[in-house]
Amino acid sequence: MFGRFFGRLKDKPDGKFISRIRSRLTGNSINMVRVWSVLSVLIMMLIIIIAANVILKPEEEPVEHKEEPEYVFDSEGFVLASDRLYAILSGEQKPQGWDEVKCSFPSASSLILKDGIYYIETEETSIRLDNSYPLFINEGSYIYLYHNDFKLINEQLESIGSKMGSYISGTGLFNEEKVRDIKDIIIALRLPCELYIGLDDFRLELWDREMVIPRDSVILWRSDSISYINLYDESMTVNTVKISDPTAMMNFSRQRISYRSFCDRLENQGSGSERIEKLLITEELYQYYMANKFIYAGDKTFYKINDDYCMETGDGRYIINDAPLYVTDEKRIILPADYVLVQPRLYLMNRATALSDITMDANAVYINYNGQLSSFTELFLYNGKDTYIFFDNLELYWGDKKLEISPLSYVMTDSNGYIDIYNYENDEYITEHIQGYQDVFVKLKDGATINLSKDIMYRVDGQEFMLFKNPSLLNEVQ
Repeated sequence: MFGRFFGRLKDKPDGKFISRIRSRLTGNSINMVRVWSVLSVLIMMLIIIIAANVILKPEEEPVEHKEEPEYVFDSEGFVLASDRLYAILSGEQKPQGWDEVKCSFPSASSLILKDGIYYIETEETSIRLDNSYPLFINEGSYIYLYHNDFKLINEQLESIGSKMGSYISGTGLFNEEKVRDIKDIIIALRLPCELYIGLDDFRLELWDREMVIPRDSVILWRSDSISYINLYDESMTVNTVKISDPTAMMNFSRQRISYRSFCDRLENQGSGSERIEKLLITEELYQYYMANKFIYAGDKTFYKINDDYCMETGDGRYIINDAPLYVTDEKRIILPADYVLVQPRLYLMNRATALSDITMDANAVYINYNGQLSSFTELFLYNGKDTYIFFDNLELYWGDKKLEISPLSYVMTDSNGYIDIYNYENDEYITEHIQGYQDVFVKLKDGATINLSKDIMYRVDGQEFMLFKNPSLLNEVQ
């Protein structure tokens, strides 16, 4: 029926045919309804046919661009993939097991770079990498550095930039061909949030015990504590030790320094300390403390602790006070702490740095610090608290009492009215108790006077100068 109908529509219709259809449609409402029904069906069929052609027409699937692998791993490995490590080591959260911070991948996995982001891809999975962490390959036998932004720490506690494609095995850094790249011994890899991966054992010495932080540990070093987790400890135990010993020592590679200095240098990488880190003195030394003379024979090593030092002998480690250390049978002083160096005639104040080696002759006073030698003709030293060292024959006085002191002598005063005097020439230590509110004075060669009780210098013209209280902040003597 549809064929006959469409066939007739294809023929050129004449006027009589059209008139006949019109008369039938207008003359019979039933016929009109039938025609419109047929036309509606035809229109629907046309729509279905057209839609089917559009939908069912085969269309080429876009082929996803496949990035070339940056690296294909020849063995299995894992990556740290969680920012919870810091929270766990700092005690803010409890560990739930390695599954939450480690992602493993099999051999033949590919390292892919997509839109600036690194992934490890296998046939089944894709692991998005956190650029802060390296890749641990073959059960950690080596570490793969897949970009240039990793920070390595050598045994001098200096920061070294990494090269993409480098390997770390043990404490050595190797290039893409697995040939030793630099001679530096790499002791740690710096991670975000103060964390480090130890590449060597670290041995900590405290007053009462020693402990070893094994290599391959994630470590949080703080000035008063150490927390670490070893990457191959299946129980994921957090080990923490509190550090209250100011003389605690850290041993690593071929180095041995104070723990405080170790933390300070890690924190301030790139701004190396200008101070002596440690110093060995073989000559016999002596020092007075509370009127008692202590003699230190044999080898003595001084270790930096912040801006101070501790001394280690065969009997142990000691925090030393600010009183000068004298070399036996020599006109020579070792400063145990920073002092203000005052040149009264010039009204200048500089820093004489701790471990400065001071000698004198008839012409001048010589200060040698780390090979830098300076000479002075008029000076005195002040520790910023209560101790003065003099280099001339001078007279102390308070009330109606006077006392002569020789060069290289020192004087200590306190707020309780006591004055301690070490007279170098006759190796005599005197303690005086000053009754009442009497100040102690010394008159210098140029005519200036120092009030040792109030730390004020009076110039000859009557002007007064307060002595600086923090020698560590002053510029070093030149």
